[in-house]
Amino acid sequence: MYEDASTTPTPCPTCGALPVSSKETTPVPIRDVTFGERLLTLIWLKRRMVCPSPGCERQSFVEASAEVGVRRRTTDRFRRLLGRVVADQGRNVAGVAESHHVAWHTVHHAQQPTVKHGR
Repeated sequence: MYEDASTTPTPCPTCGALPVSSKETTPVPIRDVTFGERLLTLIWLKRRMVCPSPGCERQSFVEASAEVGVRRRTTDRFRRLLGRVVADQGRNVAGVAESHHVAWHTVHHAQQPTVKHGR
């Protein structure tokens, strides 16, 4: 499934100016919750934006998503699901990682908020 970015542009993280153009678009695979028994990977067409402010030291930046997070390859709902599987089913981290086809550390980091806040 392909997902283009929202129509609301991401402001420059340095100066806050709204971009008027993009430099490039890169397809980024994002893991999401399963669809029945099928693994689901979204392809986010992530744009590198040009900062329009002439005095800004950051000339370009990549757009952000509240659901994915900076430098992440999984959605928040997928990470919450991984944390719930460990907490609710009492399964070990390595087993959950294997069954969901992700790395061990992805599940480990996903289950920490669940354990700290009691789901």
